[in-house]
This record gives sequence, structure tokens and C-alpha cells, in this order.
Amino acid sequence: MRTARVPQEDRDHNDDLNTIKQGQTMNQLNDSDRHPLDPSGQNRLHRRAQDIPVTQPGDRCSQEGLADVLDMTGHIAYEWNLDNDVLRWSGDAAALLGLERAGNLACGREYAACMDPGNEVTRYDAVIDSRAIDEGNGVPFQIEYRVLTRGRRASDGIWVEDTGRWFAGTDGRPIRVAGLVRVISDRHAREEKLTYLSAHDALTGFVNRTRLTEMLEKSVEEALNKRLNIAFALIAIDNLAMINQAFGYDAGDEVVAGVAGKLGAKMRKGDVIGRYAGNKFGLVLHNCGRDEIETALDRFRAAVREDVIGTSSGPVVVTVSVGAVLVPRCGTTAQEAMNLSESALDEARRDKVDSAVLHRDADALNARQASNRHMAYKIVAALNDGTVLPAYQPIVAAASEQIAYHECLMRIVNHNSQIVSAGSLIRLSEDLGLVRLIDHRMLMLALDALDANPELKLSLNVSGLTSTCPEWLETLKARLAGHPDQGRRLIVEITETAALHHIEQTIQFIEELHGLGCQVAIDDFGTGYTSFYNLRRLAIDIVKIDGSFIDGLQDNADNQYFTRTLIDLAKNIGMKTVAEWVHEPATADLLREWGIDFMQGYLFGRPETHIVGKGNAGNGEELAIPA
Repeated sequence: MRTARVPQEDRDHNDDLNTIKQGQTMNQLNDSDRHPLDPSGQNRLHRRAQDIPVTQPGDRCSQEGLADVLDMTGHIAYEWNLDNDVLRWSGDAAALLGLERAGNLACGREYAACMDPGNEVTRYDAVIDSRAIDEGNGVPFQIEYRVLTRGRRASDGIWVEDTGRWFAGTDGRPIRVAGLVRVISDRHAREEKLTYLSAHDALTGFVNRTRLTEMLEKSVEEALNKRLNIAFALIAIDNLAMINQAFGYDAGDEVVAGVAGKLGAKMRKGDVIGRYAGNKFGLVLHNCGRDEIETALDRFRAAVREDVIGTSSGPVVVTVSVGAVLVPRCGTTAQEAMNLSESALDEARRDKVDSAVLHRDADALNARQASNRHMAYKIVAALNDGTVLPAYQPIVAAASEQIAYHECLMRIVNHNSQIVSAGSLIRLSEDLGLVRLIDHRMLMLALDALDANPELKLSLNVSGLTSTCPEWLETLKARLAGHPDQGRRLIVEITETAALHHIEQTIQFIEELHGLGCQVAIDDFGTGYTSFYNLRRLAIDIVKIDGSFIDGLQDNADNQYFTRTLIDLAKNIGMKTVAEWVHEPATADLLREWGIDFMQGYLFGRPETHIVGKGNAGNGEELAIPA
């Protein structure tokens, strides 16, 4: 049962009603012989202010004057006798309320018939159903409800504020009500908008994080009480910061709104989606177990991946990554569910873009953490024991297929004395904060190789963390101080994502490398959102086209268009281009025809640890590389 709100300012607001309590009823007010409120018989709702007599000092306001004041302020007074249901008004209530099909509203039932059946609170709740006790001064109330202006078969309506007092009879039950009514539709609309905005995200229209958390708490409680399965998922837009940097923040907002539309279209009825953070959405999925959640996560990722999102800056290809948790299997509170989903999302994004990870149970989580500790130990041990080795893969000039330089890659000698790739180890070292140690060791190994072989030219990968690390740059400066020629034989590769993540620091890093005579290449180009404007700002020397666009190029028209366009644009701004993953002669022929400068791939040589192969000049000499 709902109770009416009692205003604290009721004394001031209802002073003019006290005359009724003192014995002057609305019946008397409407008696034109004794208190003529409207001798003209006309509706005074719009009576001009100049027609109202001026009150002199010491005068008491006449009943006619009071009625005029009510009219001008949009109020109308009423008295409702509950014994006989007679309802009397100080003026034309139907005109004030804009009722088209109402009578004179002479009884409570007639007025009640005009009210919206969907009202959350009614005059019945405020008066008849009130639990308050009349101590002799009446019981104040203030309620708001919707009145249908064209009857219950139409949806047109207005919002009304009803402020008054009810008075009890000898049995303590309400017997008479006196009050004021006014139309508040505009105010109600403003309040509704503010209420909506306080719980919703303006950009997407989804509930905001505060409201999402409240709804998740309710769902978790229900799942625990009724033994239901629900899931909470966090969906993050991959590389939104890069999109903002490349296309601008307006385009970034358009991407967020576009992703929201795609996700919202895939939601089931009864499930909840909200804006969790800048690039994250939170989803509460009901009746969702392990089988259902995996299907749902695939559905959401595919919805975003399948089509580009149009923005004012052009179409943008977008992917999302997802972390999810089953409740109450792996979490028993809303906060725990959110924390575990964050952890799963972090794991998904460490793997690759467009990934999904479902949080595992405690045993699996502990096993993964133990594995991470073991791998961290192995990384440090490899660095200390000297089992980290460089491997060198040739990069050839496209026109002559002569070796132009080599990329210096990391290899590790495992416990079986086998030399293995360290790609997964490098990704893990980034997560564990050890990648700077690896980058430092690889720098020393590359400089040793340059020192031992004056004809050798190398490119070396540097992580995003290292590109902002002054110690790495200071080490390079110290080593090149006595060997300036080595700087001219060193190309430093930074990834597209790392370059944009801290673009101002990256610009400074590149300037210092150029000052040492080094060239700079941007690696894995095409997987991020770098614009050519940013490439010019970065003063990049070489663009390495990501191998995912090159592998099988002859059979993919979209990748052909992208690669050819990129080569042309790079030429126009004076940058050299390298194609990665060139494994087939047909691919090499296409690239050569389009004007690629350099190529790298198994077609021209695999990474080797002890012998690079032919010299950079292609003169047939083998180069001795220190192990």
C-alpha cells in the first residue's frame, strides 16, 4: 500500500483553507447570494489583472479576490464531502484541467473517472487509505497524478498537483477534504527528464553504472534466493583511445553509440545493458549458464565485428573484447561479479583483440597465477643465464631481392637445449612488467652484433613500455657514443598501438633516435587506427604493413585494395614500405608491381641464430653473428 507524501511547508501552503475548517464551507463560497464569487457567470480563469480591485492597507482580501488570485496562479480550490461524495470547486475545474468530455465534476467518482489508471498514487491512497491521525487540525497531503483529458480510451493527459488536508469525523475516519489543484505538466516533464538523466547515459541511452549496479545487486539477490543462474559480462571496445587519437573524439563518441546500438539489438527481453565506463558496457544476463553465456558472447562480438560503423570522419572497423562471470557459481555479490568480470576482461585483452574470456573457478585461477609465477621465474632465469639469443630474418629489396637488412628477433634455449620462439613469452612479460628487461637485453645483443659486423644493418623491436623508458635510451646513447656508425645501421621498430598510446612521448622518443642517426619503423601497421596525419607528426621513416593483410594477398580483394592504397600514400609522404609474411611468389609479384620497397617472409629466409645468411649487400659472404 502506498502512502501520500506530506509536505513540510503545508502550513504556509494551506493557510487559505483554514477558513473551511472554521465553519465556512465551499458550499457557502459558491452561494452567490451570500458570497458572490462569479456574479458575471463567466469563467474567470483568464481574467485580466487590471480588472481586480486594488486592496488598500488594512483591508481583508475578499472571497472574490481570493478566487481571482487562484485563477491567475493556475490553481482551483475544492471541497470533497466523503459522506455523499459531493465535490465542489471554486471555479470551472473542467476548463482548468482541459477536460473535453467531463461533466461539471460534481462528485468524487466523476473526477476519479478522469484519472489515469496507471497512477502510482491516488487521492484514495492519500485520504481514505491514510494511516495518519487527525489531531484536530486536519491531516495534510500532497500528491501528483495524471488526468486523462480525453477519457480513458485516449492517451492524452496532464499532470496535476493536489495539495490539501483531510478532516476526520467522530469515528476518526476521513469525512471531508479541502484542497488546491494545479496543472504541473511542464514541471513534471522537467523532473522526469532529470530523473531519467540521473539514471541513464546521455550518449547511449543505456542505464548508467550506478543504476546498472543497483540492477545487478537485485539480480544477484534473486539468483541466490531462487537458485537461478545469471551472468555478468563486461564488453570493451578495443583500442577506443586509438580511434579518438586517429579520428577525433566526436568520431569516438559515434563509435561508442554505434557499438551500443549493435549490442542493444542483440539483447534478450528482460536482460539489462548499461554504460559501465568510457569504452565498456555491462550486461546482466538472466537464466544464463555456461552453455548459454558462450553463445551469447559470440553473438555480441559478431554483431560488432560484422559491419563497419559510420562516423562523421568516415567508416571505422571496430571489435570488442569480453570478460564474463557466472553468478552465483563464481560470485555471490554484485561487487564480486564486477571485479571478476574485470579480471576476465583483462585476460581477454592480453590475448588479442576480439576475444572473450569466461572467469574460471578458484582452482583454475590459482593454477594460472602459479603458472605466471613460474613463467616470470623462467624469464628472469633466461636473462641471467644467457639463454636469450638473437635470431636474424632477412628483409630484401623488392626490386632486386637482395638483402637490405635483418630484423633482430628474440629466441630462447629451452630445457631440452632447443632454440624456440619467444613470442608468447614476450606477451606474458608485458603483463608481468618484465618486458623492459628483455628489451634491454635485446638492445645489447643487437649492438654487439653491429659492433662485430661493420656491414650488418639491423632492425630491433621495442615495446610500448620501453619507448617511454629513459634508461633504455640512455643505454643506447652510451653505446653509440664511441660508435656513431652503428646508429646509422640501426632501425628501431615500434608498434602502431604503442606509437599512438602516448603520442607526445613517442614523438620525443623518435626525435632522439633520429638525433643518434637511427631510423624508425612503425610495425604491424593496419591493425590500429593511425592516420597519415599522425604518421607525419611521428616522422616515421618506414611503414611495415601487418602480415595479416599480406598472407594470401592474391586471393583477397579487400586486402589488395588496402595494401595498394597504403603503398601509394606512403610514397606520397616520403616513407618506405615493408610487407611482412611474404611466403608465396605470387604475393611478391603483386607487391613488386604496386611499388613496395621491401619484403620479409619465409620466401626470402627464416630467422637464424648463428648465421644471418648472405651479407646485406647480397655479395654471398656469410656474417659471423655472436651467439
